[in-house]
Amino acid sequence: MILTSILQDFQQGRMAARFVGGVHADRNFHNDKNEQNTLAPISAADQRTAIHLIAKELLSTDAFKLPSDVVMNLSLDSNSEMSSQWTAPLRTLISSQQERMLAQLLSAGTTDRICENQYKWGSAKNAYTIGEHYGSLLSAVFSEVGANKNIDPTRRDLQRFAANVLMVQAGAPPMAINEDVREICSDSLKRLSARFGEQLKNQRNLDDMTQVHLRDTKDTIDKFLARQYSGR
Repeated sequence: MILTSILQDFQQGRMAARFVGGVHADRNFHNDKNEQNTLAPISAADQRTAIHLIAKELLSTDAFKLPSDVVMNLSLDSNSEMSSQWTAPLRTLISSQQERMLAQLLSAGTTDRICENQYKWGSAKNAYTIGEHYGSLLSAVFSEVGANKNIDPTRRDLQRFAANVLMVQAGAPPMAINEDVREICSDSLKRLSARFGEQLKNQRNLDDMTQVHLRDTKDTIDKFLARQYSGR
């Protein structure tokens, strides 16, 4: 039941993610009664609702904090042939699902549509922008960095994955990805490096693995940025 519930949460998250960068089509004709735009972006309010729901329920620090008695006693039916071999890999399950969720939201398909919708909205107030999109997701994923908090195993997995996605997109060759996305990813990496650096100045109360994670992630980002700069 617990595993099924977790998987259903992510299934619903993937459904909600379809609103982000989404387009509403209407087959009406000009001068029809209650004429609507033929092809228009999903409202910015609906997109924000979807992204905030996903960030809070699936990508936040508290999204999957299971009680210790659940974690330590999760198992298959003792009558199952697989019960003696299954080790209840919760970290692997949660991390893989979170990474899949983030990959969908940061995919070229999603980000291209957000950029296109942003163009169609023009200077409209409160439009959902690609900058807001990355800002909302990265704020949820890296919330512990700079807050003097230990970073749990699944959170470290998600942060490593997010950093890798940013590096892939920032280093994409010309025409492979929207240039606004590439620039935002490059800028995000620089900001993350600075945040990790500030946190490393105040790491005394953090556990050993969190400190290692901070150092390693910053080092990985800095090496990437150095290669990007030297290759120009």
